[in-house]
Amino acid sequence: MHSKEIEQLKRELAIERIAVSSAVAELIQYTQDNKSRDPFLSGVPSDHPSRKSSKSKCVLV
Repeated sequence: MHSKEIEQLKRELAIERIAVSSAVAELIQYTQDNKSRDPFLSGVPSDHPSRKSSKSKCVLV
């Protein structure tokens, strides 16, 4: 192995690991706690300034 690879493995070894079940539970709680501030979860209100502009359009291909 090259010294860069060994150094990278040492850095990765030092990273604190948690169980996936714990990470998922934390993510769900975070999402529930912050859903009112996330437009992907709560939607953008119809009176929001970004929805009133008709000068430009976004087209997805």
